[in-house]
Amino acid sequence: MIGKRSQKLFIQQWKSTGELNGHIEEAFTGQSLVKVFGRQHEVEAVFAERNSTLYKASFGAQFVSGLIMPTMFFIGNLNYVAIAVVGGLRVASGTMNLGDVQAFIQYTRMFTQPLTQLASLANLLQSGVASAERVFEVLDEEEQVPEEASSLNPTCGRVAFEHIWFSYDAVTAQGGRPP
Repeated sequence: MIGKRSQKLFIQQWKSTGELNGHIEEAFTGQSLVKVFGRQHEVEAVFAERNSTLYKASFGAQFVSGLIMPTMFFIGNLNYVAIAVVGGLRVASGTMNLGDVQAFIQYTRMFTQPLTQLASLANLLQSGVASAERVFEVLDEEEQVPEEASSLNPTCGRVAFEHIWFSYDAVTAQGGRPP
């Protein structure tokens, strides 16, 4: 249940990361145009908005996935308490040995330890699954068909320069015609 919720947040985190990186790349490569057209404040506002979205998604994803480990410790400790109480009552009534209770506690710890270690990797796993989904989205996109060549008819023409002159001579500077 926690994993499903955190995976949605990780998907949003990576989507926001892509949008922010795209904005930064466009703003950086088009920096001269941004300055020429006086769009610095708009670019900064878009950056701040996308950065805030990324922060919220990342915080949520890490927080929710961070709940998995304490939840697993809590469940493991509940098992320990339940076995200790039931085992203590059985030892007190004489139906079970103290060594049997200790063995059950050890078995419970040995069973829950790998699950707890797996839970500690859950946020990496959820992040990886979300990243893989984004990669598969790109791979599933339809191929772009190259644009067809223009169907303009070739034109025939002739450019001719006749009776053209240019000079930096003193004669020309005084308004005279070349010889």
